[in-house]
Amino acid sequence: MVAALGDGASDFQVVQVKEKFGGLRFYADGSTDEIEAAINLAGELSVMTCEICGNPGSREEDATGWWKTLCATCRMAGQWQR
Repeated sequence: MVAALGDGASDFQVVQVKEKFGGLRFYADGSTDEIEAAINLAGELSVMTCEICGNPGSREEDATGWWKTLCATCRMAGQWQR
């Protein structure tokens, strides 16, 4: 995707990548509208994708307020623990 920037690729810079509330947060400078759309889509998909195995999942909050996105199998296998 970054290759799509062509000569502008030197302006693209990843600023921060993190997890927040069970979803992906990705911040970059120098991106195009196309790259921003891909980043937004990845963020939307991240809250529906198990962060352990990649299967469909859902977000849940534990008793301490920590959010994770897991499928039923990983949740049952104890992946819920921090």
